[in-house]
Amino acid sequence: MPRWWLVGMLIVSQRSRKACGEHGDRLNPQVFWCPVWGDGQKVTNWNRVDKQESARKAISGVMLWERALWLAEFIDKYGGVFILEHPANATSWGRPSSQHLLQKTNVGLSRFDMCMFGLCTKVKRDPILKATKFASNSVYTNRLFGGARCDGTHHHVNCQGYEGGEMRSVHAQRYPGKLCQKISELVGLVVEPVPVELVEC
Repeated sequence: MPRWWLVGMLIVSQRSRKACGEHGDRLNPQVFWCPVWGDGQKVTNWNRVDKQESARKAISGVMLWERALWLAEFIDKYGGVFILEHPANATSWGRPSSQHLLQKTNVGLSRFDMCMFGLCTKVKRDPILKATKFASNSVYTNRLFGGARCDGTHHHVNCQGYEGGEMRSVHAQRYPGKLCQKISELVGLVVEPVPVELVEC
């Protein structure tokens, strides 16, 4: 399976495994959580990447993002919840397909800073800002994440260089524990209280 197809996880209620319109072989999802990831999203030293490889990574990233948007539209259509995560300053948010999704009356955009959820460097534990956005059709998303901007009580370091034998930028791609807890809380608010299964998509 091409790497860019692996765009997230569906949380599917076993009780609601029913046909979705003409797509009878698909599941009726409750939650689609998508931290978009692939070759195009890898933090790379672009000074060491030739133009052909750079173009390939860019195309891969666009394909991945468009796939995630399609799944979000599909899930919204059939009554599920989607959450798309991407850097706040990513140009992908300005794509026509992204704007089409964001213009839906039930879709909101939540902006927050990762430092408020404990993102820091690997060894020295210096805070990293990492401005991020969630697009979601759940009101709970904005309630839990919207407005969680840096409170100014600490200084940030750049995601450059190495620390603890690893690039800071690579380490910063991992969700901090506090963010994972908040995401679990969000899923708990929107998922039916019935057995669920995870389906890789």
